[in-house]
Amino acid sequence: MKIEIIFEIIKIIISISISISIMSKHWLIRVGDGYHFWSSSKFNIWGINSEYSDSKGFIKSVNENDILWFVKGKSKGLLIGVATFTNIKKREFGLTLSNEELGWTDYDGKWDYEVHYTDLQDITSYNLCSEIKSPGNIRKYNEKCKVNLPLEYENIKGNDVYKNSSLNKEQIT
Repeated sequence: MKIEIIFEIIKIIISISISISIMSKHWLIRVGDGYHFWSSSKFNIWGINSEYSDSKGFIKSVNENDILWFVKGKSKGLLIGVATFTNIKKREFGLTLSNEELGWTDYDGKWDYEVHYTDLQDITSYNLCSEIKSPGNIRKYNEKCKVNLPLEYENIKGNDVYKNSSLNKEQIT
């Protein structure tokens, strides 16, 4: 009897997880060569410049629990990480981490918003390529992406190999 109840609870949890993934929007975020991305990943933060129209659209449209796919630039859209969006925060001198503290030191940028996330998983070794070549930094998932992101996300969430992958910024720098 107890085992049956446990199985029912597990089925409910899985159903809720799938529903959240289907309802969540999936976003592709270009992260250049990935160096700054991996440097700030220990804080679960990525920076964006709100002057770009794609960033403005993202800031207005992104919701908690949306899925973020991080894409290495100049790589045919290689997906290097996936995470769950939590919030976005305007950067303020003295109140948020500096570029130096975040490890964004290779080149200057006007990153005036912080994208916060949880559950980052390094998926570099799976060689998933979206093949999106647009110069835009952020885009909502659509049929032009060569990877079915909602389906792939469910595979990643259910795969212990993905769950236990260690973040390794050396893989892409």
